[in-house]
Amino acid sequence: MLDSVIEDAFEELAASGAIPSVRQVRAKIGSGSMTQISNVVARLRSDFVLRNSPRHEVPDAMREQCERLTSKMWSFLKAEADAQVEEAKKSSELRVEEMGAALAEAYADADVMQKRIDELESARAELATRLSAEIAAGNAVKLDLAVSRQRFSDLSDQAKILQGLADSLARKKPDATSEGALVFGRDGPLRTTTVEAVGKLLRDHIAEHGEIVREHIAQTVEGLADAPRKRLETAVEKLIEAGTLVHDESGGTLALPAQQEVAPDAVDDQI
Repeated sequence: MLDSVIEDAFEELAASGAIPSVRQVRAKIGSGSMTQISNVVARLRSDFVLRNSPRHEVPDAMREQCERLTSKMWSFLKAEADAQVEEAKKSSELRVEEMGAALAEAYADADVMQKRIDELESARAELATRLSAEIAAGNAVKLDLAVSRQRFSDLSDQAKILQGLADSLARKKPDATSEGALVFGRDGPLRTTTVEAVGKLLRDHIAEHGEIVREHIAQTVEGLADAPRKRLETAVEKLIEAGTLVHDESGGTLALPAQQEVAPDAVDDQI
C-alpha cells in the first residue's frame, strides 16, 4: 500500500479538527498493514500538531534581551574559538619547528655517518693497498728464500767438490820439504818457500773448481801460513807420502798429479 493513500485518509479524518487514530485510518482505508499505517500516522500527527498549535508573539523587550544574550554568547564563543585556534596554530608551529630541528639533526647525523663511511672506505682501501704490498713483500721474501735455498744447494754441491779436492790432494805423494822449492804453476816456474809452494799449487787447483772452492782452499792456505814451520814441513812430507804432491828429484820441484777421487778429510788429517 502506498503512503499517499494513508495520508489522504488521515487528512480527510483530521478535517473535523480531531487527530485520527490508527484504527480510524485503517477503517477509512478498509485494509492494509497496521505497522505501515501506524508509522505513517505517527509522522502525520507531528505535522498536524505543529500546524495547529497556537502562535504567541514574543515581546520586543524579550526579543532584544535574547538578541543581546545571543550576541554575547556568540562573542564569547568566537573569542574562545579564536583563542583555541591561535593556541592550536602556535602548537602546530612549535611542532613544525621541533620536527624541523629533528630533521636537521637527522641530516647532520646522516652527514656524520656518511663521513665516517667515507673514512672507513678510505681506511679499507689503504689496508687493501698495504695488504697487497705485504703480499708482494711476502712473495719477494719467498722468492729470496727459494734463491737462498738454491744457493745453499749450490754451495753444498761445491762443498762436495771441495771435499773431493781435499781428498784428491790427500792422496798425492810428492817429495819437496826444502824451504825453497821451484813450483811450476800457471804462471811458470817460481822460486818460493815451502808454504808458498803449497799455496801456489792449491791456488792453481782452485782455478779449475770455481770461486767457492777458491775461498775454502784460501782459508786452508792461510792456516798453513800461520802454522809453525816444523808442523808445516811435517804436513808437506805427509802430503808427499799420500801422493797429494809430486816431487821431481831431478828438478827439485813440487807439482800436482792428475786428479783422483779419494776419501774425505784427507787433507785436514795430513795437516
